[in-house]
Amino acid sequence: MKEHLRIALPSKGSLGQTSLEFLYGCGFIVKRGSDRQYTGTIQGYDIEVLFQRAEDIPPKVWDGTTHLGITGLDLVEEHKIKNGSTQILFPHLGYGKANLVVAVPESWIHVSSVYDLADLVAKWQLTSQGKHLRIATKFKALTERFLHENNIYNYQLVEVSGVLEVTPKLNQADIIVDLTSSGVTLKENHLKVVDGGTLLKSEACLIGNRSIFSNPCKTIQLIVEQVMDKIESHIRARDYVRVMTNIECTDSQQIEREIKNTLAKESIQIETFTLSQSLFPSRAGDSVVNINLIVPTHDLYRVVQCLRQYNALEIASTKIDYLFLNQSRYYQQVYDRIQKEEDSL
Repeated sequence: MKEHLRIALPSKGSLGQTSLEFLYGCGFIVKRGSDRQYTGTIQGYDIEVLFQRAEDIPPKVWDGTTHLGITGLDLVEEHKIKNGSTQILFPHLGYGKANLVVAVPESWIHVSSVYDLADLVAKWQLTSQGKHLRIATKFKALTERFLHENNIYNYQLVEVSGVLEVTPKLNQADIIVDLTSSGVTLKENHLKVVDGGTLLKSEACLIGNRSIFSNPCKTIQLIVEQVMDKIESHIRARDYVRVMTNIECTDSQQIEREIKNTLAKESIQIETFTLSQSLFPSRAGDSVVNINLIVPTHDLYRVVQCLRQYNALEIASTKIDYLFLNQSRYYQQVYDRIQKEEDSL
């Protein structure tokens, strides 16, 4: 029976929708019959899609139910502490960003840092009949690790369903550890983030089961490599633009040298520079060369100014979808690391 590559995606919410849009930008069109169907396919690829709750994706990748998955880095790190390693193939896909933070009531005017919080808890233990710091969170493993790293041991993790921000006001908890993107919800509930209280900067990430890198099915390995290569190239392309222009000249090699030297003096990095002779002369009958460059987006206007020095006739810029290298660096790094670990066993 033919084995398919399986990838798990969030089934609902903004993370699910943005993941579909991200994959589309990478050239992977996900086909799903309806929102009630929990399987799908990727058009043109031998890939099966499983739609799961975001928090269920790390364990399903870890136990091999699915080969790959896209979910929040916070959920991956929480699962890793409890259950061991999952391979993080791309930790930063560029969306779904949020910080996992410690937030205390604004009325705690003497608590502005995690060190103040540790002092307060120590005082409670000595003067308040051993009162525990009650913490509402859905990230128990990450929270406990953070507390121990900051010498806070006198605490109690509170089981709370629903919204965490309201728990201090309802006296269900003293503080919370939760995700925040803008901080608006915390402020509206009269909570503040303490200095040094960021446990994790999270965003969407791609994870994989380590078995895919030693899978006897070479088709699986090849598809994984292609998926990683296209994602890596698409992410890289975000930071670059293509610049195209035509310049009148009598010596194409000289104009190429001069433009490259000018760009180098301006410390402008060039990813690619191609020059070709135009089939069409200028209106005055002079020779024209076509120049194509790929340069960092933040250097675009400086490149335009440089080309104007050489009387560029017209200058156009376009976004690019992919910027491939001679191989997928991310795939090769993960593959080499896993092979090294297995050889040492």
